Amino acid sequence: MDYFRSYTLSADVSVVAAWESETARAREIPSLARLIAERGAELYPEFVKRYAEVRALSRSARRALQRRLAASRDLTAIPAEWRRRLAYSIAGAALLLVLSDGPLKAATINVGPGCTLRDAILSANRDTQYGSCTPGASGLDTIVIPAKSKIVLTNILSIDYGSAGLPTVTSPITVTGNFASISRSKKGPAMRLITVAGNGDLTLNNLTLSAGYSYYGGGAIYNAGILEVNNCIISGNAAYSGAVATSGTGTTTISGTTFTKNVAYNGGAVYNQGQTDILDSTVTGNRAFSVGGGLYNYNGSMSVQNSTLSKNSANDAGGAIANYNGAVSVDPTIITGNKAALGGGIANAYGYVYVSDSTISKNSAIIGGGGIANIGGNGSAPNGPLPTLIVTNSTVITGNKSSTLGGGIFNCGRFILDDSTISGNSAKAGGGIANVHGYKIGLSCFFNTDYENNPTIAGNKAKVGADYFEY
Repeated sequence: MDYFRSYTLSADVSVVAAWESETARAREIPSLARLIAERGAELYPEFVKRYAEVRALSRSARRALQRRLAASRDLTAIPAEWRRRLAYSIAGAALLLVLSDGPLKAATINVGPGCTLRDAILSANRDTQYGSCTPGASGLDTIVIPAKSKIVLTNILSIDYGSAGLPTVTSPITVTGNFASISRSKKGPAMRLITVAGNGDLTLNNLTLSAGYSYYGGGAIYNAGILEVNNCIISGNAAYSGAVATSGTGTTTISGTTFTKNVAYNGGAVYNQGQTDILDSTVTGNRAFSVGGGLYNYNGSMSVQNSTLSKNSANDAGGAIANYNGAVSVDPTIITGNKAALGGGIANAYGYVYVSDSTISKNSAIIGGGGIANIGGNGSAPNGPLPTLIVTNSTVITGNKSSTLGGGIFNCGRFILDDSTISGNSAKAGGGIANVHGYKIGLSCFFNTDYENNPTIAGNKAKVGADYFEY
């Protein structure tokens, strides 16, 4: 775009460079990327004025202005982290001043007579009116659903990444659910509920999402952009992968949410290839026909904090959590009553799993690892290879069972046990820990173990090797 064609205001090369630099950074925020693409020519001359003003301020006055911009209530459509990043440069402060003057506005769109949820999403996406909905604006639009409404989806309205019953989200949208429900009609076609595109940014608050069905991924939600799920219930959805599925380009944060009775081939509740963080949530009674009854992390990064994973099941591996060639951290969390053929609680294959200050109890497996099964060599991490499995900080692994190997832990890879307890587990061999060279049982892995800070391994039961077994 030629920002100089239609106005006479001159600017030196440094101002042009500052504009280009800051708008390039700002384009990482979906709402700003769209605003700059659509209205950059309009914003630029204001930026030049503001840039000169900020640069002319004394150091102390400039710092005061930057602190005010970083905390500005007029700029809440820009994530707080990004407000801080932009505010503490002259060009970034100038851009925020331009935006605080009005171009980054948001709309509140109320679902009701003449304004369906479909129309509300389209209005927010396209900043225009659909039905009788308030037109969306260039900022973070909020869609408000009446309290305890029941929205039933009957038709396919988008086919991005698979069929969905609502329009694909392509802009920043927050949905205030007021404990309403969104579900697929039992007589309707196979479709998930909603899709978030790569340029989309969706926050869902206080909603129940149920009965979605996807042959692809995400029975309830498929996310290729930015997704935040707060205080929701996600129940009774079915998909090939996950009730909530995140692609390699997606970032998902789930907080205060319950997943129950969801079914998938992989990842009964959650499937992740990008970045998924789960906090203060409950994942219970979900099922996978293959791996990851509760959660499945495939080549991605996942964290689980202050949550409970219980009574989930997988036919193959990872009753609660399955990780393949990715990185998973669990801290602190309760994993109990889950089932799988391998890794009743957690199954890790060729990835990196870190478990801290957690309880893994009463899980069961058939082949190995009632609590945890660990297979593979070194996992990958940003700073290079790391041990595959670390269990640390007084994590308790107790009351787990395996019909064959490793009631507590089955290990055929790198394993560090640090300041933790393994007790009261049972298996045919290795009631506490079974360390196995994989070639002896048909696996391509070797065990390498390290016990640090006097972990407790006692009171386990087995026909061979009550506490330890090596083969």
